[in-house]
Amino acid sequence: MIVLGIDPDVDKSGVCILDNGQIVLLKSMQIPELLLTITDLHIDAIVAIEDVEQRKATFKRQNMNAGQMQKIAQNVGMVKGAARQLNVLIKHLGYDPRLVPVGVGKQVKKDAELFKRVTGYTERTNEDTRDAWAIANYIYNEVKNG
Repeated sequence: MIVLGIDPDVDKSGVCILDNGQIVLLKSMQIPELLLTITDLHIDAIVAIEDVEQRKATFKRQNMNAGQMQKIAQNVGMVKGAARQLNVLIKHLGYDPRLVPVGVGKQVKKDAELFKRVTGYTERTNEDTRDAWAIANYIYNEVKNG
């Protein structure tokens, strides 16, 4: 079973491909490279993307000024736009992307050492690629465990 997990972003999305639960690709990609990667997959692969539409609003945090909040809101909007476009493009390629709840990989996303211990993957990663792994792993386990 091949699962491709995507943590969507405007500039570079985190991307992970699992083959029977094992990492075969883990990197950040711009949308054109990501689409070529999806095109190279077997049609029976599962494509999963984080469901960023779950985030309905941004709320003011303590010690944050209006300019900082505006920047956060703009970033969230750009990520939602990128995710929407990726969903359209993935469907155009013949896949029905599965949406994964936001936050499934919160612990491994923030903790590179934990990620290494959990996965055994020792190469360099970032929050986006670790989140892409969590998205792919979530779907892999969901399908595997029925």
